[in-house]
Amino acid sequence: MSNIVFEKVNLENQNIENKVKIFLNKFDLKYSNIDCTIIAWEANEIIGVCSKNKNIIKNIAVDDSQKGLGLFNQLLSEIKKQIIIENYNNTFVITKKCNKKFFEDINFKKIYENDKIAFLAENIDEYNNYKKFVNNSKFCKKTGVILLNANPLTKGHQFLIEESRKENDLTVLIPVIDDSSFFTTKERLEILSANYQNSKDIKIFEGTQFLISKKLFPSYFIKSDEDVITEESEMNAWLFKDIFSEQVKSGNTITRYLGSEPFSKTTNKYNEFIQHLYEKDALKIKVKIVERYTNKNNDIISASKVRKLIYDEQIDKLKDFVSDETFKLITKDEIIERAQAKPELIFKNN
Repeated sequence: MSNIVFEKVNLENQNIENKVKIFLNKFDLKYSNIDCTIIAWEANEIIGVCSKNKNIIKNIAVDDSQKGLGLFNQLLSEIKKQIIIENYNNTFVITKKCNKKFFEDINFKKIYENDKIAFLAENIDEYNNYKKFVNNSKFCKKTGVILLNANPLTKGHQFLIEESRKENDLTVLIPVIDDSSFFTTKERLEILSANYQNSKDIKIFEGTQFLISKKLFPSYFIKSDEDVITEESEMNAWLFKDIFSEQVKSGNTITRYLGSEPFSKTTNKYNEFIQHLYEKDALKIKVKIVERYTNKNNDIISASKVRKLIYDEQIDKLKDFVSDETFKLITKDEIIERAQAKPELIFKNN
């Protein structure tokens, strides 16, 4: 390996990016949603690639001429250096099932697998501890669970929450962890707390990257949209089921509430696929898909509309879309200023 050179890619170099895409295409891998790539070069030819997004390893591929010569481990070592530099305390990988043993041989632990993919972590304590936290929590016989981004919380989200409250003795709210959204995870938790901290039939759990985390979706190596939905839905459904399994086994009825999305065929397929998976599963977690709420003007309420109103500084119109508690928090000067300074976060699809 003396003639091999490792290079951290300039992600703005279109020429290099095209070469990486051509190389990865040989392995049916899709180059997308990454924040760092390491290339192994030999005689000006790419012989290996490894990428990451935050602390999840992606797109690791080694030329057939280098198989068994240690390049796979060397690429992993180089990308893990970047993960450590960025102060992450764990490393994940979603890979094709045929590659699972490579990672298990270097002490990655399996969390999930199906006939196509495997999801592994260097340290599974984080996952096991969240499972323990959920299963040690006091649930009621009838408990609704809602995973929500709430970027920010709207009357639409609250309509979904009220549907669960009407049908259950307890509703558990779990905000998605995603600090790439306009409202940070901390801010979204604050908004939820302001609306529900005095509600005895609601518990707000801290989120976890193992439930609806963008970076854990395996779309980078699944080519068709239909396959992406299938794989993401199946992994998401299994992780949710596994995390809540002891609550169900103890006799509690768990219903997962999902909001419909009239403008997104992808979301609707995703919801329907999850519902289908749970219907045929022996554990019998229930799923209810709730139609989207509209306000008195028959407007569909969405977080994206709320963010757009903030950006346009149409503050008075916000009251048709959010509660008084939410209104106070999202109209602070610092929020208005951030909207003007970071419009790309306003118009993100989340």
